[in-house]
Amino acid sequence: MRLLLKSAPGDPTRLFVVSQPGQIFVLEDGAPEPAVFLDIRELIAYGGERGLLGLAFPDYEANGRFFVHYSDKVTEGDTRVVEFRRGETPDVADPTPVATYLEHEQPQTNHNGGSIEFSPRDGFLYLGLGDGGNSNDYGPGHSAIGNGQDLTTLLGFSIAGFGQDSAGEVYVADFGGTVYRVDPE
Repeated sequence: MRLLLKSAPGDPTRLFVVSQPGQIFVLEDGAPEPAVFLDIRELIAYGGERGLLGLAFPDYEANGRFFVHYSDKVTEGDTRVVEFRRGETPDVADPTPVATYLEHEQPQTNHNGGSIEFSPRDGFLYLGLGDGGNSNDYGPGHSAIGNGQDLTTLLGFSIAGFGQDSAGEVYVADFGGTVYRVDPE
């Protein structure tokens, strides 16, 4: 299932097509068919509301970096936000992950979030993260008041921002006021 179409900033000649099972295709201006840009199906827990859910480019033309949001197969669906880089050409990505910026448990198979985007204002990466699923925000993996209302979990937050501080350390800041440092290892 193809669920997202976007272009990299500054590159109006190519479109990137995200497929939920774990592939990203690139469609060159005038090309009759898209070509495989990245295939990470072996990393993806796919089905229902899980899979490869988001793609974001900070400045692909200049640095070749891009980020994906997906449901992880090894953990049976937990959220991952992972950085990748272009391969030998801009039309094919290196399938080896560069870094994982967020790992977060998803207690159910639905309401796992979706899009990620870089802000043109502050340069941070923003993520829409679901409440962890189940009906009425209730059940295993949900707090007594529901994840959507609980400021102690990232689940239920519409947006979390990723950035770097002045020392170059990466952090995640949620809108509940918690700052999480990301271990560079």
